Amino acid sequence: MQDWIQSMTFSMELRGFAKSTQKTYLAHMMRFYSFCGKPPASVGYDEVRAFLHHAISTRKLSNGNLLPVS
Repeated sequence: MQDWIQSMTFSMELRGFAKSTQKTYLAHMMRFYSFCGKPPASVGYDEVRAFLHHAISTRKLSNGNLLPVS
């Protein structure tokens, strides 16, 4: 698990993300990891959909919090 966290942190630092943004993004990714039980790189489409459904139905998040703006 540690490898993807370090890789993600390194990428965010290179892009100049604020420490608070990094902390927030990593917290979201840890929730995703906990839900799926495996590293994000090995997760497929159906697992992402299941996580999003879980976020909407259980955590009561709105679509606006989950989907990118087009």
